Amino acid sequence: GVDQDGAERLVMVVELSREWFGRRAEWKAIGDLLRSHINNSFQIALGETVFLGPGALPRTSSGKVQRGQCRSHYSAGTFAPV
Repeated sequence: GVDQDGAERLVMVVELSREWFGRRAEWKAIGDLLRSHINNSFQIALGETVFLGPGALPRTSSGKVQRGQCRSHYSAGTFAPV
């Protein structure tokens, strides 16, 4: 979740595998499917889906995604979406 204009908004950042990175024509369908699934399963509106290239998510030395760092990058606009 990110704060935007005084409200919290759900943003999903997706790091594409090398296989999916080459399937650009299918990204919109995947984003629509994610949006629908999240809305139907959790009754939460997904504000935005951001697709990143392989290796673009910040990770710890043990390989875990650094969620706080992801939030900071998104808010600062420093992610390079594909």
